[in-house]
Amino acid sequence: MVCRRCGATADLDGGVLSEQVAARAAETGFVPDHTQLVVWGLCGRCAAAAD
Repeated sequence: MVCRRCGATADLDGGVLSEQVAARAAETGFVPDHTQLVVWGLCGRCAAAAD
């Protein structure tokens, strides 16, 4: 996750999502060589300051 205001970052545990992507790729015969998920928004501190 990346804060649009201050640039703070936080990692996500992508285990479940990675498994879903791998399963769907296998179903369709797609062979991924890279995956990336970025969630943009405001961190808790910036969101609180915006209120």
